[in-house]
Amino acid sequence: MPAALVADPQGLQPKLGAVMELMLKRGLKGLEAADEESSEALRRIKIGSMVLCDVRRPRNLPQHKKFRALLNTVWQACGQWDTVEELHDEIKFLTGWVDRRRIVDHSTGEVLGEIVKPKSTSFSEMSQEDFEQYMESAIRVVCERIIPGIDDSTLREEVLRAIG
Repeated sequence: MPAALVADPQGLQPKLGAVMELMLKRGLKGLEAADEESSEALRRIKIGSMVLCDVRRPRNLPQHKKFRALLNTVWQACGQWDTVEELHDEIKFLTGWVDRRRIVDHSTGEVLGEIVKPKSTSFSEMSQEDFEQYMESAIRVVCERIIPGIDDSTLREEVLRAIG
């Protein structure tokens, strides 16, 4: 996702306190607009006004497409899940990409159980760095636990073939 800029109430015209998403790149002199839309948005901020930036690396869309192709390839090859999302939830569980919460009887302190909920892998919820690690873990899980015996280079070739 692009960096989000929140302008101070006196620096952004015409909408006060507006939130903009800009694509910025690092140049020799600091951050610069990476495209015309971002350049235009920066021109609307008064010179010298303060802005608050939430800087994050954008997710890699081609890598995301490879991951979706991985899920579809495994889902079609195995036929064990009703939907691709069910397979994705299983991969999340097997890679540990889950939130765990204990359920406790507060009157006795007894642990009654645990709730395990898959975490989101959406663009807004997961950084590029986390996604890269998650994708490598997912490939390892597929090769070791979902389709035992397939090596990761063969799996990667199948995914690339699926993308075209």
